[in-house]
Amino acid sequence: MKKCREKSITLIVLIYVGLSSVIVLDMVMWEKEALRENERNSYIKSYLPYYILYYIFITQEIYFSHLIYILNLKLDTLNLHLETSDFPRFFFNMKMVNKYVDAPYIFERPNGNCMTILNTTFLERMFQLLNVHKHILHGVNIVNNSFCNGLVLMMFSCLIHLIITPYFLLAEVVKPDCDVVFTFLQVVWIATHIARLLIIIEPCQSCSLEGQRTIALLCDLLGKYDITDNTRKIVEVFITQASQQPVKFSCFHLFNLDRSVLTALSGSIATYIVILFQFSTN
Repeated sequence: MKKCREKSITLIVLIYVGLSSVIVLDMVMWEKEALRENERNSYIKSYLPYYILYYIFITQEIYFSHLIYILNLKLDTLNLHLETSDFPRFFFNMKMVNKYVDAPYIFERPNGNCMTILNTTFLERMFQLLNVHKHILHGVNIVNNSFCNGLVLMMFSCLIHLIITPYFLLAEVVKPDCDVVFTFLQVVWIATHIARLLIIIEPCQSCSLEGQRTIALLCDLLGKYDITDNTRKIVEVFITQASQQPVKFSCFHLFNLDRSVLTALSGSIATYIVILFQFSTN
């Protein structure tokens, strides 16, 4: 848990430092341009609210990605227990689950610890894992319902910026007197907006893959071990629950947040850039 916290803090610091560096570079360049053209109003004062919006968006994206990261940790811990072949030590790492899932909502034992769970039967252990998975799915539904409005705005923001910024970059490159500083700044902004997109997409993709791995491990469990009929039934219920309610994140069910969005956005961005160039040529 300490390593996960340190990793999260490091990632947050790097994101804010990187975004602040890009914003400062952008402010300095456009402020010099405003002074060279003898504009009365300061560029920084005029566009400061616009830059503050970047911090608001990136904060929401970091918050969303960390919620998905926590769900991913829960699924990863659950899968670790499912793929353990040594059943006497099946729940040896149960304390890891308790760190990521509230134990009172899962276990009826008020003082359930590692040794207490070791004495339970395999049927009881599978039932406990089934409850863990049910609460994880409940968390997925809460995230989808709570962030649908914000996710639409964040994805739309990434799409618009990834259309306009490459257009300005290509328009500057084809000029005879290309400004190297402006070109470099546009490349940095493109990398920034791609990073914003990956902050949203990659945790969702990783969490969805963990959900698929849960189904694969349960199927292996049915064929690998000589289990009783009652245990087989609860494993089949587990498989049905994982199959009928897959771990997926979406915006109003319009599109799923996985890597397929990257290809769809790439096609849309290329199409709109060509359209913009056609209008500018005309």
